Amino acid sequence: MSRSYAPRAQQALERLRKSGFFDSCAAVVFGRLSNCGDQEETVMRSFADRVNCPVYMGFPYSHTPRNQMIDLRGKVVIGADGMLYR
Repeated sequence: MSRSYAPRAQQALERLRKSGFFDSCAAVVFGRLSNCGDQEETVMRSFADRVNCPVYMGFPYSHTPRNQMIDLRGKVVIGADGMLYR
């Protein structure tokens, strides 16, 4: 039986959002979730609807078979087709 982390994730994201943490963000990038269900995805989609910046979900980083490098100094364009590094 899998354990849902959705309630805790929702509380944490909402607390950060209400504090203004995301107000100056150009975008928010969520990694690809493993061993999670529809509830966690619903939490991320609901969060995306409440912030004033693009939200990218499913970035292949961390606990997944394929890991994408992240250049924190570079520019990234987030679009419907994914992320494009510039």
